[in-house]
Amino acid sequence: MQPEINKICASFFKKTGLTYYNFVRIYNDNSRISLCTNKKWHDYFLKQDKKHINLETTEDGASLKVIWDCLSNMRNNKLIIDAREMFNIDHGCTLIKNFEGYIEYHYFATETGNDQVNMMYINEDAELHRFITYFKQEATPLISGSKKLEFENTKFWQGKDRQKIYEKEKQRVYLEGKYSGIYLTPREAQVFKATSEGLTSKQTAAQLKIGVGTIDKYIASLKLKLRCSRKCFSRVSKESGFSSLSAVI
Repeated sequence: MQPEINKICASFFKKTGLTYYNFVRIYNDNSRISLCTNKKWHDYFLKQDKKHINLETTEDGASLKVIWDCLSNMRNNKLIIDAREMFNIDHGCTLIKNFEGYIEYHYFATETGNDQVNMMYINEDAELHRFITYFKQEATPLISGSKKLEFENTKFWQGKDRQKIYEKEKQRVYLEGKYSGIYLTPREAQVFKATSEGLTSKQTAAQLKIGVGTIDKYIASLKLKLRCSRKCFSRVSKESGFSSLSAVI
């Protein structure tokens, strides 16, 4: 099975610079199937805490797309550290897709140091979705023939948890113009609004009643998403249509 998985991914990896992909489908009874391009990591991963799927949960709740480098709690997660230091799997992105009866996790990653792939995650995620469709078509025999793995200790992503994903999607603030397709979380939007209006990190922290260090982390995430420096936030706010939306944020 391993050679077939890698063969399906080969041209996509060559095109994008990615080196790792893991397809996980979790059914409502919490059983799952998993196909991965790195068997050694996959075997190690499955031996760890059965709640590993909780990696995608952030302090703001569940997300449909998680870029690991944008979240400090992801970068510092034990499994993420192990993947990076023991298996050279780094700078990843997780896409989460909901279907009737199951939920899918699609993990993409590359080698340590190749952090420019984050730009693709942010601005060209259509490429990832096209690959997912292609992979599921080409890997249909592998998927249907995979043995389900049983996990009895976790009841994650049932009913109300799945609804949380859709609720978070509705709360996102999508930008316009050349920034079309880029979204801000509610908290990112608050920080972006304050800083684009000229507030310092200290002033923004006082206004939002959170720590200065937390503000700086959000600013770092915004700079990565928008591909600009903090000095350009005011211009981007106008160009992206954000300034016309900020009155309701």
